[in-house]
Amino acid sequence: MPELEASRSALVLIDLMSRVVGQPLAPRRGTEVVATCVSLAASFRGAGATVVLVRVERPNVAEQPAGSGFVDGLRHESDLVVVKHTVSAFHETDLHEQLRSRGVAVHAPGTHFATLWGGNKVGT
Repeated sequence: MPELEASRSALVLIDLMSRVVGQPLAPRRGTEVVATCVSLAASFRGAGATVVLVRVERPNVAEQPAGSGFVDGLRHESDLVVVKHTVSAFHETDLHEQLRSRGVAVHAPGTHFATLWGGNKVGT
């Protein structure tokens, strides 16, 4: 595995909200996913890399469903927070611009629902 330059790397954690990770999904339980993500986020922060937390909000509703905030222990004051309204964390959000402005060239997204994708390049 190639070595990553921390200042140009980001960990993007998607939909780690209690209403999502509390669902009975496999092969890993939500608690396992959260523990792994909290550890990864701490490592990325400690190395000086960007950590992005993405959550979804339902559009055109007065109040979001219970459990729509990030799980306890995940968010750190230095994290970039993005709110999406569709499946994509990039569609109609400023995530791409935020990553570019920080000089991020590689990001590793992770979520409870999907496969952990390999590093994706962000144009600079």
